[in-house]
Amino acid sequence: MPPALQPRQTRHARENAAPFPASSSAQKPSTTFTKSHQYSSSSFHDRLRAGLRDRDPERAKRVKAARERKATRKAAKDAAGKDGKGKKKNRTKPAVLEFDLPPGPADVDAEDTAASSSKIRSFHLPRFLARRDIAEDELGVNAELLLSVAPEFASEGTEGTTLEPGQLAYIRDVMKELGPGLLRTVASASVEDMSKTTLVPDMVLRLNDQGSDYPPPTVLLAVYRTPSTSPSTTATQVVLLPAHTNVLALYCSRIPTLPPTPPVPAHVVDSESGTLDPSRVRVPVQPLRLPSPSTFPQLLSFLYTKRADNLSKALLPPGPMSATVNAASSTRAQATLLAQTYTSQALLKHAMDVHGLWSNATVLGIDDDPLWEVIENTWEILMWSLALSVGRPGIMAVSEDVPPEASADGKVGQSSRGE
Repeated sequence: MPPALQPRQTRHARENAAPFPASSSAQKPSTTFTKSHQYSSSSFHDRLRAGLRDRDPERAKRVKAARERKATRKAAKDAAGKDGKGKKKNRTKPAVLEFDLPPGPADVDAEDTAASSSKIRSFHLPRFLARRDIAEDELGVNAELLLSVAPEFASEGTEGTTLEPGQLAYIRDVMKELGPGLLRTVASASVEDMSKTTLVPDMVLRLNDQGSDYPPPTVLLAVYRTPSTSPSTTATQVVLLPAHTNVLALYCSRIPTLPPTPPVPAHVVDSESGTLDPSRVRVPVQPLRLPSPSTFPQLLSFLYTKRADNLSKALLPPGPMSATVNAASSTRAQATLLAQTYTSQALLKHAMDVHGLWSNATVLGIDDDPLWEVIENTWEILMWSLALSVGRPGIMAVSEDVPPEASADGKVGQSSRGE
């Protein structure tokens, strides 16, 4: 735990808690889970329990398809890692791309390319960002932690600490429908007292959406960067993010620990009336050390909404691409448009954001196919756009045959030299 902190939550952090624009799927979900069955209760937990009991054929198809995709991906990975005789192949040396970039502002477009120095900086980026390696018998979730913070996920009539793969898939499918509503409660919460200079066991959140049918956040994450090897005497920068422990435990299999979820929100007693204040709730503070705190809000929002399209938009540069290139366009076409629109420094900044989000997902042990597809696709687009921007598209073709598993370290390096 950091000895001192410089907290940031205010307006910027609250916006980061829900960085994606409003969309039709982000509106308040109705109580309808399927076309054939509507639930009259407005209670979140009633809807959750009803969804877990529901074995609607459409939900069953989605769950089955998700499990089949995972099995197919694992089989392809196993086959790629063996030679024709069934023996494991020797691991190829990780492919690294080198880009020589002049220094300059990262937020300008291609029309303003004036360099501020004569030094050229060389950046070494991994060709691929490998997915988290899931063992054959691993669920991709810490079942004991999940059921300890969210006992409502346990099968009816059981009190065990294990989950079946099919049960986990059903839980995630139900939470995908309820997640946007939970995220709105996160976006409406703000830390009441930001004057603390050290981490405290708990803090009070002020709720600006008291009429919500969804439970308020159950934890306040104090996210800070993994410290460097060199000692520092400055205060640790900490981002305070409200969240729900059941969402975190449902996807983050390697999160160190999470506080238990109270059966009812711990509302604060009003000092004047002596009654519980529905607009204020006390939640535990959970320190969380990550490689890239700045990209964690985007990752957290995705875990709530599962909107791969919004995450892609958050990671790629904005501009004419959305109007000119549709989702079916090739990686090369999207990369070409980006290279023509943005400087190499701006493209590098977005690439580092993707790398930071990948680092967080790896550290947290998130096993989610749509997430990894976004990471892989945006990284591929940005690597091609950088290669085109610096006039070296050939470096991409040289490394095409290197398997993604070969870049498991994913390290980024840089050096400087004079012209």
